Amino acid sequence: GRRVLNYLKDEVKAHHDPDPLIFRSKFEGYLDNSGSESIGILRSELRTLMTDKVSVFRTEESISEAIEVIHEIQERAGRVSIANRLLPMNQELLQRWELDNLLLVATSICHAALYRKESRGAHFRDDYPSRLDEFNHHTLVAVDHGGECHISQRQVDMSLFEAGGEHNEKFGFIERSY
Repeated sequence: GRRVLNYLKDEVKAHHDPDPLIFRSKFEGYLDNSGSESIGILRSELRTLMTDKVSVFRTEESISEAIEVIHEIQERAGRVSIANRLLPMNQELLQRWELDNLLLVATSICHAALYRKESRGAHFRDDYPSRLDEFNHHTLVAVDHGGECHISQRQVDMSLFEAGGEHNEKFGFIERSY
């Protein structure tokens, strides 16, 4: 446990030292927005969209449609007006920030799903129904400050399977069918 804590202290600080001014300007932007859009309605639309278009069973077409609608919801989110102008304990402001983060995660999920042109586990592409063993890696998505998604990959650790120890068959390539 202590090694993990020390690792996280070093790694997280080395890779991510957020500038508080970025957050301040973001929150000031939320407070400056005017319009009649509702955080609750946008969240509900996002939830329905992700369930309908990017659930377990998906296609390139449905994922691409979802990305377009997410962009529309992001644009509409800029027209959410925050009634409470105070910063301390402002639940409305917090919900607005959460909406941005939900949109960011939804975008990342869509781009990762679009990138995987195969089916495996809880990811099933009707347009690519077969599992491709060369796709045996973790898909990583990073989003830059401009909102652009960058996809990379990290190999899956197969050492437990390759070592051939007890229960190693549980770590191999196991076909799942629906």
